[in-house]
Amino acid sequence: MNRKMLWITSLVVIFCSAAWSQTMIQYGALGANSAAGTSGAANSAANIVNVLNNRLAGLNANTSSGSSAPGQASQSPTVEELMRSNRRTLEQGALEHGAMLHAASVPQGAMLYVDHRAIARTPADLRLPAGKHILELKSPAFMDWKQEVSVAAEEKLTIEPKLQADTQAQNDKRIINLAF
Repeated sequence: MNRKMLWITSLVVIFCSAAWSQTMIQYGALGANSAAGTSGAANSAANIVNVLNNRLAGLNANTSSGSSAPGQASQSPTVEELMRSNRRTLEQGALEHGAMLHAASVPQGAMLYVDHRAIARTPADLRLPAGKHILELKSPAFMDWKQEVSVAAEEKLTIEPKLQADTQAQNDKRIINLAF
């Protein structure tokens, strides 16, 4: 019984680690049996890594300087809290001479990033500081959209891209089921 638990625990650790994604990408053995499937598995793993890196970047950029009181456990902020914090920081720099941005997308609900920080879900209206910015829209099963814009004070900018379906994600609908 102990050997079986050790084996199961080892598998859980392996499958839950980043090494599993790397192994899938390099060897393709766990994700698929064809070149197209292996490519899809690699793209899926790369997308997961990108999402996690973006979340970590947001967490690192938005950690507070104060620590929690002794005896209190610190709680990780939610995605919505991070977006609100990022948006407040962005809009503070645009209070007097900012530009207005209306961001929409087809489909709605895509995550809007400004200068690589998650800000809101579409549709959204916000103020941007004058200058150059990188706007990105990300949504599951769709290709990421990215554009660099330069806005002047009091300018009104509207973006409303139609996101292109990620055909690889739609063609590769296999589910890797880890059941023990």
